[in-house]
Amino acid sequence: MPLFTTQEAHREAELLSTAGLGPHASEPIDRRTPRAVHLYGQEVVAVTSSARLEFRLPDESKARMERAAEIARVPLSDFVRTAAEERTEQILREHDATITVPAAFFDELLEALDAPPVANAHLTAAFKRSRGVVTRR
Repeated sequence: MPLFTTQEAHREAELLSTAGLGPHASEPIDRRTPRAVHLYGQEVVAVTSSARLEFRLPDESKARMERAAEIARVPLSDFVRTAAEERTEQILREHDATITVPAAFFDELLEALDAPPVANAHLTAAFKRSRGVVTRR
């Protein structure tokens, strides 16, 4: 079942809740619990969120975000929240990434890093050519 937090899903869920209709008519509605609704013939889950995040930004940034949200046909708050969540996941994945290597490989890597650099013929030639090509300001 897809998970949506769009304005349409919230409106539909609000209509159901004001009518006193939960997942089962005899059960009270718990606003913290996702509930299934039908939206455009598709069953979706409307999530009522309670946490808030507010921030200030330049008018130009907001206008760009509004334009992008309009192009994507999603409400601005959903657009911004989704972008923030995607970036959060990316940063956390990168931070939590672990590379496992055999101990012998790791020891060789540390030795190579500790050893003094050795210039090879190609690198020395490239360095000499760069003096005539690269200018410093």
